[in-house]
Amino acid sequence: MARSSAEVSGRPRFVWLLVFYDLPVAEKADRKIYARFHKSIRKRGYEMMQFSVYRKFVGTADRGDRELSKLVGLCPEKGCVSVLAVTEKQMGRMTTIWDGTKRKENARPTQLVLF
Repeated sequence: MARSSAEVSGRPRFVWLLVFYDLPVAEKADRKIYARFHKSIRKRGYEMMQFSVYRKFVGTADRGDRELSKLVGLCPEKGCVSVLAVTEKQMGRMTTIWDGTKRKENARPTQLVLF
């Protein structure tokens, strides 16, 4: 079977990571841990899709693996954090319905050009 140009060595060429989390917030200490985790993933470049659902374009599958390793170190002891690696093609097929209007997701963020 022929590989698509978006795959290299059987691995997807462009990858997004989706992070889903459900952390306890009943106690003050829990809320502090929640806020620390939330801030740390925002600092790592994740953007919010929905409450407790964040995404980041990581480029290659190898970078995705490295980013996943770093996320594991950030995860609190209590609660649940799930990470899903999604190919660019899969992400591009996502449809979001916002205020009753369908929108296609951007397949890849636009690149910044610095001079």
